[in-house]
Amino acid sequence: MSRTDDLDDRFTSFKQDERIIHRRRERTAEKARLIYKWSLSITAAGSFLVLLGLFICAWYFSLDDIQTALIHVKPILAAWRIVLFIIIVGGWPTWCKSYRRWADLSDWQYHQMLKWRWRVGVWLILFEAVFTHNVIGKFFDSFNL
Repeated sequence: MSRTDDLDDRFTSFKQDERIIHRRRERTAEKARLIYKWSLSITAAGSFLVLLGLFICAWYFSLDDIQTALIHVKPILAAWRIVLFIIIVGGWPTWCKSYRRWADLSDWQYHQMLKWRWRVGVWLILFEAVFTHNVIGKFFDSFNL
């Protein structure tokens, strides 16, 4: 076998590997687009239902009735948020493994995704503090403006 035949074989092998990688990236990109579309659809539908529920409540009930109901439901909603936090942060490695198999991620991508676990947890706690405990409002109220 001559040197040129060996180089031709290597080049052919390289081209086949390149095609395989390209097809794999295309499938991963298609799956990512599918997840994005479904996630966006579910978020839009959920937001619409929440807004519809708010309008119906505002139409049929007085503001005092709604405030009283929210006071009674507050512990249940707090428990719901805690359970969701535990599911997201506690189940992060499991979700990552499932997504890795589904999206055919490389080892590097999988480990990068695992690194985001505590960042997401911290952001969830910050959102909880800002939006449900009115931290920003209390901060500005402390200035007595």
